[in-house]
Amino acid sequence: MKKNKYILILFSFLLSISSICGLLFKDSAQKKHNIVVEIEKENNKNIYIETLDINNNNYLANQKFDYNEKKEIYTLKENSIEFTVTNNDNYLLNIQDKNIKNINVYDNEKEINVYYDEENHLYNISHSINKYEILKQQFNKTNLILILFLGITFAVLYYFIFLFFKNFVSKLFCKKLKIYEIFIFAGLLFILYYLNFYSLLSLIGYLFIPILFAIMGLTLLHYGKQNKLSFESSYLFMALVLNITLVFLIPPFHILDEDNHYIKSYDHLFLLEKSNFDQNGYTHLSKNIHEFRYKYSNFKFNLIKLNPIAYYDDMNLKINYKDLNGGAEPCGTYRHHVLDYIPSNFAMFLCKKLNTNVLLTILLSRFFNVVLSVLIGYFALKIMPKFKNLLFLIMTFAITYQSCIGINQDWINTPTCFLFIAYIFNLIFKKEQVKIKDYIILILIGTVIAFSKTVYTPIILFVLMIDNKKFEKTKIKHAFVNKILLIITVALITVLAYKWNAIFASDNNTTEQIVINNNFYTVNEALNDPVEFILMYFRTIKARLIEDTLKGFIDGFGWYTIWNNKIIKLFMLITYVGLIITLPYEKIKNRGIFKSLSLFIYTSICLLISAALLFGWTKTGAKTIDGLQPRYFIPIIFGLYFILNNNIFKISKIENYNTYFIYVIFGLNFISFFEIIYRLF
Repeated sequence: MKKNKYILILFSFLLSISSICGLLFKDSAQKKHNIVVEIEKENNKNIYIETLDINNNNYLANQKFDYNEKKEIYTLKENSIEFTVTNNDNYLLNIQDKNIKNINVYDNEKEINVYYDEENHLYNISHSINKYEILKQQFNKTNLILILFLGITFAVLYYFIFLFFKNFVSKLFCKKLKIYEIFIFAGLLFILYYLNFYSLLSLIGYLFIPILFAIMGLTLLHYGKQNKLSFESSYLFMALVLNITLVFLIPPFHILDEDNHYIKSYDHLFLLEKSNFDQNGYTHLSKNIHEFRYKYSNFKFNLIKLNPIAYYDDMNLKINYKDLNGGAEPCGTYRHHVLDYIPSNFAMFLCKKLNTNVLLTILLSRFFNVVLSVLIGYFALKIMPKFKNLLFLIMTFAITYQSCIGINQDWINTPTCFLFIAYIFNLIFKKEQVKIKDYIILILIGTVIAFSKTVYTPIILFVLMIDNKKFEKTKIKHAFVNKILLIITVALITVLAYKWNAIFASDNNTTEQIVINNNFYTVNEALNDPVEFILMYFRTIKARLIEDTLKGFIDGFGWYTIWNNKIIKLFMLITYVGLIITLPYEKIKNRGIFKSLSLFIYTSICLLISAALLFGWTKTGAKTIDGLQPRYFIPIIFGLYFILNNNIFKISKIENYNTYFIYVIFGLNFISFFEIIYRLF
């Protein structure tokens, strides 16, 4: 006990130092540097700009430059370049041009030196931050007594937070946890990360992630030795901690389509007042948000290196909601309604009322999505009577984690599909009777799925597998009718949801205008040339089969989808395939019929997803269906893996098999996280 107490005190002390450093970085970010580059030309010819990067963010595409797409060059419109940075920013400006006579650079009106490579006619203006120099400068000008007071305050606060964490984990694995404690744990972890995450990354870099995994791994080993690990408790522990880590680790708008969904969510923030959509399909953003979105949406992905200290610039950037500047088109999100964005709407509403910084609107929106998504997944695992390890495996895929944190509809659609499958399996294999309450629950879950993504509603067909004898107060001959009525009810809700989405999408005719302007493949084209229509499906299957059934689920996070080491990638694929085909064989009644129905449902949903992308995203003349992504198949991949479960490939019975299974999945998660670490650092 004393040893644990000293460890908590040590961690509290170290984290308090991190928090003090974070405050110093934040204060440093308030100092602005207005950089002015005056260019004297030899003649009236154009000046070509090679590079202008701030924190690896390409700033060339702004109003001062013209871009020639054929020559891939940026031309300076005027005779000067001006940009603003802070103490915490790296910047680099390269100008390679023979027509330059002289360059003068000023930092807050103070002239600074310019490096000139005469041989290559290259002018280089750059500044690289030194985090320790920043801390030294800030420490010297800050009151020492104030620093000591804040350090002691943080240390005491963190000690009690760690005590709660220790108690939470113990209750979790001993199955004594209350729901409200999950929200408290998640909230405290978010606060802890907000105060320390970027300062820890600045001070110790990528080492933060291995330390985090080491602490989590030791925790799992401790409770594994006591045979207290269950799939649902392990999922809640892993998913909450790792997903909240991803909230901060993945830069804003670096989850697929997040920038467009953010705009849609932002627009719904004004529903009680007036929609910000105009007649051209654009929503008018606050100037601060517009600049913030541009900044993080234009990273050079192959060269990105995270500068954690620069995030403190964003913490000082408050939003002026009245200062609207231009607009940004929410491509592909015009059919999504407010129900998909309730958590992010609430986060943005809080941030608006509290007048917080622009970065917090992203982090808090992601956080609310994570907590609700993980809770739904937790309850799905809790009620799953069979194939729990298979569901656990799918829910801990790298891309499943990513789908939980994005500002989009995936946060609710993916776990709700898991919950629906788990509830159906509970009725099939565990419950003795199907009651009215079960009808209502199935309809409610089906409604959520219909409104979040209508193409997944064929999942309702699993109700056909429920034994007729389980229907309460009905004769066996009427049981099948009850199932059909349930399916029809959800189908009607799906039609209503589709119509609702189309109506709710906009206050004007922008939806139809966007569809017309994009020149998508149409139903008439499919009917006029059915052979080509079928061939498009076959070509798409040939091109994407492995990607959409396995490889894409483990191959990194979001846009970080290219593994840097082929041996590690191969190891991950072999390990996951081995886990899937050697899962314990579950004996079930009417196994052949059950598998056939699963195959039919899985195929139906795949065809519907493909059709949605064919008629809503694929341009006329395309040879394959465009826009398909592996994440679209996460909610229903259970059906395919369930079909693969067999009695041929099986390993001999191992004592505590589930515990070792959890260890292996956790290890694979660790390898997946290294993909992000490698990219960012």
